[in-house]
This record gives sequence, structure tokens and C-alpha cells, in this order.
Amino acid sequence: MNPRRQQKRSVGRRAGFGLAFAAVSLLTVELALRIAGVRPAYRVEDLGQWRVSSNMHARSTKGPRDEHAFILSTNADGLRTEVPRAKATTRTRVALMGDSTVFGWGVDDGGTVADGVQAVLGADYEVLNAGQPGYSTTMMAWLYGEVVNAYQPDLTIVFIPMHDTNLVLVSDREVLKGGATTIAKVRVTLAQESRIYQALRGVVFDFTD
Repeated sequence: MNPRRQQKRSVGRRAGFGLAFAAVSLLTVELALRIAGVRPAYRVEDLGQWRVSSNMHARSTKGPRDEHAFILSTNADGLRTEVPRAKATTRTRVALMGDSTVFGWGVDDGGTVADGVQAVLGADYEVLNAGQPGYSTTMMAWLYGEVVNAYQPDLTIVFIPMHDTNLVLVSDREVLKGGATTIAKVRVTLAQESRIYQALRGVVFDFTD
């Protein structure tokens, strides 16, 4: 046999054994981390409900960083509004969509942006508060298709939220539709499945703050 060809085969075998050993080692570490209780870097359920809890009636509410409580009511759809789904009047219906600013987090019932717009527009209009805390425009589009469209708004106004520019591990769009590129798909898969990925992130980044 040609010595050069034999050398190439030997190198190929060593490379193959090396890759197999690396794969087994990674799998072993992954299983060990799972047994140890290490969670993946990202879990959809960590976000909680996509909407604020439904059917709350004048509930005193206070977030972990809030200085004071406020009175909050929601309907069966988790929206902070008294506008019914059924459109039984000839009034123009306006839906306001946005994040906590539109929702009115920290503000008592009757003091939201929607309440102010309703007061200005008058009796010929119905203003629907379809804001939700923490929403991005991706989640607004999702909520419109899931809920808001059923209210048959004549006009929908979207307040662009600050959450579109948040630095996140997995974006709302990627949660709903998956990664847009191969690299993004790999990142999302690692974030949702690999404990090694999470362990390495814990070493590289300080999450104490």
C-alpha cells in the first residue's frame, strides 16, 4: 500500500476516534448536568401567561418593583377594558395596542391612556384597551389574531414598545416562528435544550444583577 495513502487513513481514523470521543464526552456532560438539575437557558413557560390574568375585578395589584399598589380589572380575555366583544352599536371602535404604557401598569382603573382617549373622542367612539405589559410588536400581532380581531375594531393604533429593542436570548418572533437563519435556529435550539450551553453562559456572563 502507498505509504502516503496509509498515513491518510491513519489520520482519518484518529480524527474519527477523536470526534466520537468528543461526542460521547459532551453527551456524558449533558446528561450529568441534567441529572444535577441544571435548567436550559431559556424556557417558554418562564414568561408566564401571554396575557394578564382574566376576570380580575378591582384587584389591588403590586409588582415586585412597584412602590405602591393600584386597582386593576380585566375582562374574560385578559384585557383591561369594559368594551364587549359584540359590536352592537354604530359607534366607531378604536383599539389601542402597546405594552405596559398603554395597559396602564401602576395606574388605577379609569386612568389609562385608553380612558383618556375615550374622554377626548366622546360618545361617538368606543376605545378598547388592548395593551399588555412587556409586549413587543410581534406579540401584539399575535394578540390581534388571537383576541383583538374578534372585537372588530374600525381602527387599530399600535404604540411601538421599548421591548422591540430588548437584548434577549430568544426573541418573541423566534418563540412563535423559530430562528430566521441557520445560526439563529442553532442558537435557539441550544438555548432551549442544552444544559452545557447554559453552564457555559453562567461562566461567561454574570447574572447576579
